[in-house]
Amino acid sequence: LEDTSATIVSGNGITHLSTGLNTIDVTVTAEDGTSKIYTLEVTRAQSNNNNLALLSTLEGLLSPAFTKENTNYTMQVPYEIKELTITAVAEDANAEVHVEGNSEFVVGVDNVVYIPVTAEDGTTKTYQIKVTRLPQANNFLTSLTVTSKEGRNYPLSPVFNKNTLNYLPK
Repeated sequence: LEDTSATIVSGNGITHLSTGLNTIDVTVTAEDGTSKIYTLEVTRAQSNNNNLALLSTLEGLLSPAFTKENTNYTMQVPYEIKELTITAVAEDANAEVHVEGNSEFVVGVDNVVYIPVTAEDGTTKTYQIKVTRLPQANNFLTSLTVTSKEGRNYPLSPVFNKNTLNYLPK
């Protein structure tokens, strides 16, 4: 202030800026009671923050461990898993996060899940998780029968159990 005895009547304090043009009026009142309004026009640019703050899955750990700078991850999942339960949180609340390719994983190949993060200004960063779905690990028999050429069935000793490997026909 040029006149040290003048007081600020309004516009004092913190103003939260929205994206785009913001108009802020500051009213200055002199000691004699006359006022003058100063208008400030402040343009706040759109955010270009397209980083994730968090990326995780319920089905396992990402390799390497998540950092916002790294966009490429891998993981292996058991045969029973056909899609991931993904948590992806943007650093900026104005950014948009999507998940693509997260279904019907094929066994033994890199199934790529894409997580594009679009900043408020439209710039996009895409995170990737290459998921390898492992082959089925169940190599158990569901039943075992010994039958002669004539069609006679022989009971087993011991009684069939998928975890037992050696039997004798009775």
